[in-house]
Amino acid sequence: MAHRFRRFDRFSQIFFWLLGVGCWVLGVESVKICIICEICVPLKAMNLIKIEDKMEANAVTAKRPEGKVNGQFEPKIVAFLCNWCSYAGADLAGVSRLPSSPNIRVVRTMCSGRVDPAFIMRAFTLGADGVLIAGCHFGDCHYIEGNFKTMRRYELLKLVLRRFGIDERRLRLEWISASEAEKFARISFEFTDQVRELGPLQLKT
Repeated sequence: MAHRFRRFDRFSQIFFWLLGVGCWVLGVESVKICIICEICVPLKAMNLIKIEDKMEANAVTAKRPEGKVNGQFEPKIVAFLCNWCSYAGADLAGVSRLPSSPNIRVVRTMCSGRVDPAFIMRAFTLGADGVLIAGCHFGDCHYIEGNFKTMRRYELLKLVLRRFGIDERRLRLEWISASEAEKFARISFEFTDQVRELGPLQLKT
């Protein structure tokens, strides 16, 4: 099974690397390929990140209640939140004492465009039942077009998930501003209920 998971991660990296090279060859846009993400990312956001490459594992494997509670399945969900908007919105929800789902483990990134597809694949292989990506609204990105890149990457990543038998509904993308605490709280419960209905993730071996 471990060998299968390594192939799972490697396939995703090769897929998105070829995608980036293809865009460069076709001249679709000015593309920057980095050795960390192996996909087009906002270069400024990438340079500001030094520790996020290891954070996704901590988010999934951190000790917390999981499995079944009172006979009901409780999913493990990893949320990658943009530092400037969605993370601030989640923080505001906490300060405002708005209840949010306890099933979500937050990983803060400087930009939603910094969320490498390999992070998401890794989260699933480490036991996450769902992954939430949240970033700034269009036009509000601190790195100009990071959320546009996230949108394109998200649509392509759903194809990869289907390739490995993972329901695409286990991955969700949302735009949440720093003032939308209620929206974050609502989405946290909505996504938790959605993943709970899907049941625990069973990767094919």
